[in-house]
Amino acid sequence: MAAAPPTQALAEFLAAGDSGAAARRIEAVLASGMTFEEVLAGLRRGRDYTARVGRGRQQGRFGDHSYAYFTPDNYDPSRPYPLRVQLHGGVSRPQPPDESRLGIARLPGSVEEIEVFPAAWASSLWWQASQVDNLSRILDKLKRTYNVTKTACT
Repeated sequence: MAAAPPTQALAEFLAAGDSGAAARRIEAVLASGMTFEEVLAGLRRGRDYTARVGRGRQQGRFGDHSYAYFTPDNYDPSRPYPLRVQLHGGVSRPQPPDESRLGIARLPGSVEEIEVFPAAWASSLWWQASQVDNLSRILDKLKRTYNVTKTACT
């Protein structure tokens, strides 16, 4: 089987839908014949983003973990946006919060950013492995979908 053209191998790596799919494409990038400098330049350039993505309030879920996120109505994929993760209180409740209430206390601001409101509860506290995995998956998904520049947790 012939190696994929260098730019195609890196483009497929960057376009992977999740970190597992990206990991499966590493060998193709290594076998492509690209130099370290070419790969580094491609990684720094980053992926191409589309304008055909959801905007406004949206819902997501990974297993038992739901989350809400908000994207600007005028989202422009050519420019990066900050991503703010809002970690709510009340995590000692016995059940996850109602999905429709996630992000309900959101205060609109003048900063154009993407905001995410993950759910936590007594059996999945912010500092537990289940939440670390959940937050990692949420951030990975949003960063693969939207042009994100940096992440802040509040």
